[in-house]
Amino acid sequence: VPFTVNAPAVEWMTGELDKFKRSLEEHFQVTITGEALRRSISTYNEKRRLLKSLYELRKTEAPPITGAEVLGVLIASTSMPVEEFNQLLKQMLDELVGRDGFSDYRARLLLAGGELEDPAYVELIEELGGLVVTDLLCFGVRAFWDLVDEDSEPIAALARRYLERISCPRMVNYPQRDKFIKDLVKEFKVDGIILQRLKYCDAWGCESAMIQWEV
Repeated sequence: VPFTVNAPAVEWMTGELDKFKRSLEEHFQVTITGEALRRSISTYNEKRRLLKSLYELRKTEAPPITGAEVLGVLIASTSMPVEEFNQLLKQMLDELVGRDGFSDYRARLLLAGGELEDPAYVELIEELGGLVVTDLLCFGVRAFWDLVDEDSEPIAALARRYLERISCPRMVNYPQRDKFIKDLVKEFKVDGIILQRLKYCDAWGCESAMIQWEV
């Protein structure tokens, strides 16, 4: 995967995805049509929109869902059939509308890190008086915030979205992430940021320091 985002990188990534598609077709003796890719892109974009709707509820003064609960939803989104997940999340959003919100917290927090898949980690933070209202995690906003263009050629659209989305620090585009974090802080009325420590990841170590200095 390229470390920078420009036209040659997108072109190269498009070629790699096309070769990957052809290898899947050959191995499984199937044909992956453009129409099938468009349907899948549309379904996954629906999932992304639903997750953004869930996060919109967290912008309120008394969010109806905790950060630990949201992390459970995010983990499910990575392992369930997407159609089933979308249906269940729609039901959940309807139920949350009438749910009492959480207001007995001392600080609204943004949790930044990598592949955090342990809701107990967030539960501990919230038991101590914080409320995680948004994040910058691999399974969180970085995974769903940006949609795939449904009007472009599918493989090129997937390549472009993969490279241009809000990424982790291995991509050399800190100014993009810096602006995005500042926007999240403003939109979700964040009081503080918790940086998950990722051992042996120098990229995250450097970026954590930069976030402390600039945000």
